[in-house]
Amino acid sequence: AGHGGGDAEMADADKPKERVTDKVNKEIMEQLKDMGFPELRAERGLWLTGNSSLEAAVNWLAEHSEDADIDEPLMVAPE
Repeated sequence: AGHGGGDAEMADADKPKERVTDKVNKEIMEQLKDMGFPELRAERGLWLTGNSSLEAAVNWLAEHSEDADIDEPLMVAPE
């Protein structure tokens, strides 16, 4: 008894993860960096808004600039 949802989470943590660097829109990434956003923040903002637009990424970054993990590489499971 006592086994449940926690096990799946642990197993997931063991899977290889990769930075989203190669998955984000390079053009928008460059624009964000030109605006002064650090690369890791630009990458995170772009990825978490679905690479949709410069405006979406900038808005996300403005809202999340104080997040504790904002300057950590965003790691996702490879597709």
